[in-house]
Amino acid sequence: MRRKKESRPSGYDTRTAMETAAFDRAAVPCKDSTTAAEVRQIQISELLPAGERNAVPLRHLVQLTGMNSRDLRRQIETERRRGLPICANNRTGYFIAENDEERRRFVQSMRSRAKEIETTAAAIEQAEG
Repeated sequence: MRRKKESRPSGYDTRTAMETAAFDRAAVPCKDSTTAAEVRQIQISELLPAGERNAVPLRHLVQLTGMNSRDLRRQIETERRRGLPICANNRTGYFIAENDEERRRFVQSMRSRAKEIETTAAAIEQAEG
């Protein structure tokens, strides 16, 4: 699933994109509703720009969505499992894979982490105690 590159106006930056996304798509309580708890479901993928160079740090996504970091990560995982190419790295944050190389690097990172977790689990399992 590739996202079509959109031309960006001059002066475009990630902050502008995040503010626009937050204004257009963030969860907003329905004031005319009978229950204040009714909130439009946030699609994190809609808030993310394409490309690692435009990644959004977790703390900014927390501010944009009003979600806590645990729920935000859970929502990202849900969207990933539906096939949305939400990638991340520890340096810059979350982004939509712009090309096969970004997608490949992310998959490789996830598989490496899975191996590390399995190795640690096996070591603890074998520990005496």
